[in-house]
Formats: sequence, structure tokens, C-alpha cells
Amino acid sequence: MIDIHVAKDLGNFSLNLSLSLQKGLTVLFGPSGSGKTLTLHTIAGLVEPDSGTIRLNGVVYFDKKGGVNLPIPRRRVGYVFQEPSLFPHMNVFENIAYGISGLSSEERRRRVKHMIAKMRLGGLEKNFPHQISGGQKQRVALARALVTSPLLLLLDEPFASLDNPVREKLRLDLIRIREEDHVPVVFVTHDVEEAFVLSDEIVVLNDGKVEQIGGKEDIFYRPQTQKVAKFFGVKNIFRGKITEIHPEEGEMTVWVEEKGFQGSIPYREGAVVGEWVRFCIRPEEIMVLKEDRPIKKNLKANIFTGKIVRIVEKGAEHTLFFKQSRDDYDFEISMPNLAYRSLRIKEGQLVKVAFKWESIWLIPEE
Repeated sequence: MIDIHVAKDLGNFSLNLSLSLQKGLTVLFGPSGSGKTLTLHTIAGLVEPDSGTIRLNGVVYFDKKGGVNLPIPRRRVGYVFQEPSLFPHMNVFENIAYGISGLSSEERRRRVKHMIAKMRLGGLEKNFPHQISGGQKQRVALARALVTSPLLLLLDEPFASLDNPVREKLRLDLIRIREEDHVPVVFVTHDVEEAFVLSDEIVVLNDGKVEQIGGKEDIFYRPQTQKVAKFFGVKNIFRGKITEIHPEEGEMTVWVEEKGFQGSIPYREGAVVGEWVRFCIRPEEIMVLKEDRPIKKNLKANIFTGKIVRIVEKGAEHTLFFKQSRDDYDFEISMPNLAYRSLRIKEGQLVKVAFKWESIWLIPEE
């Protein structure tokens, strides 16, 4: 368990965190300048907080009042930066072995060989950094951090500069390492897909503070603030006034004046008629209905007719922009290529779309 309760004022930016991380791989997510890297630096001992405490499994790393600030080598924390930062005058074997101390040469060699095999670096032992690829360099950096058997691994956007195929392989490597070594990991990223693939737990940072913390399903589908919803790709966020309440059916009706539509959303305990509420739905949870198909009961309350005003191809999926009001568009719909080809949708086409009722989520008013 990692307990972080720290504050750090840098003049133009302030970090103010209170976190207890208990999961295997925690992702720190947020926009640039939100405090992700600074958080890692305080844990590693690279930056001293102005106040607070840091504990790992009950061991005090930092306590301002108690006068404790454990030196970096004694923290046993592995750190991998966005750039591998390998020593150019050392080969792969020497780079990995660099951080090992207090062991016999035979044990040192055994550990490095084991890590080379684990990180799929066999045959590259004598190569220098300029002779290997970007993905291989990052695997060497990971091996160097892991060979010392750290109590905690900190990764600061380690795959950000790599091509997608390489990133995907390294993500799988990291998942495998987590399963084999059980070392807790704090991983910084601003890539939504990466956060979802890797995380056991996500901490969303914004302006140096925690915006939300939870499992990936909570963060992606049950955002607690509008900012979190936007960070994680929820493009359809609406504010409407409650016109009807049906607690026994678990729903209420809202009028979204800005977009000119009425919708049915999940009931929230304590809600009253006339109250304003904010709700959202992810773009992949909006369906384009086929004319010849019967409409399911759970869709009938939220069916809208309008035009597809723009279509954007995004590799494996298409984004459709739907309009029924006077705005440029009202909803953003994400659709896999297979479904898109099946529906044969064109720009300017009149269609019916429906919200999946169970995918509508109320965002607490800020």
C-alpha cells in the first residue's frame, strides 16, 4: 500500500494530494501540467514536498514534521522515464547491471541474464544503445529498474515516444511482469487506451489535485465530474431540467432545452421536478437504428430523428455527427467499421438514433 499525503508549492503550480493506493497497477491520468510527473518525483525522493507524509507498506519514506526524508537509494524504487536514458558508453548487459550493488559478481551476472531473458533481449547483450531500436531501449530501461528487485516501480509515460505496434507489445510485457513479479506499479499516461488496458486503478489528476479515483469501469462509465468525463472521451454531455419523476420505475424525464429534446434518464434519489441535472453517454453507446428492425423496449424512451451531418473515419471505427437542432451537431456517435459498412450510412442521411438507457450516467453538479 502506498500512502501519499503531500503538498508542494512551485509558485506557478501547487500539488496537493491525499492518496491511498492499494491496487497492483495504478495509472496516474490527466492533462499535461496536472502534476503526474511531480507526484512520481515526490515518491522517488527527487523532489521534497513542503509538507505531508509518504509511506510504502507502512515504512515512512517522508515525514516533514517528523524530520524523515529517506535517501533515494534506500527507498528501493525503480524509475523509468519517458526517454530510456541509457548510458551510451555501456552495452545492454552493463546498462542493466549498473544499479546492482552488494552482490557477488556471479549473482550479479545471474540476475542480469535472468532479466535479459525476461525482457526478450537475448542476443543483444553486447550491443550499445545506438545499435538497438527504441522499443528495445525501453525494455533495457525496464530491465535496469527491475533487476534490483524494487519495492515499487514508477513509470513516467515510458511508451509515449514509440510506435503503436511497439507500444502494444510493451504493454503486454508490463502486464506479464506484474503477474510474475507482483511488484506494485504507478504508471503515468495521458493516453486513454493505455489507461484502460493497463490499470487496476486510475487516479485522475487535474491542477495538482485528485479529480476522481476508482476502477477503470467507474472512471470510464461513471465519471464524477464533467472534466473526468471529457478527459476520457465522453463527448455527449447534457444539462436538462427534470419534468417528471417515476421512482418506482427507476427513471425520470428531462427536457434539454439547449438541444431541444426530451429524454429518459436513471432516477436519482432526492431529485425533484424543476431541478437541473447533468448527464452523459459515451459515443459508442449511441445506436443508429435500422428501419427494418424491431425496437427494443429499453430504447424506446430515447429515440431521436435527425441527419448525419459529418462522418470521420478513424482507422478501426467511424465517428458520426448527428444533428436534429439548429446547432452544428447534437450527438457524437462512435461505430466500429463492421457496423458502419453494414448500415451503409452517408452524410446527409436521415436516421433514427437511440441511447442505451443503462449507459446513461448522471454527473453530480459541481
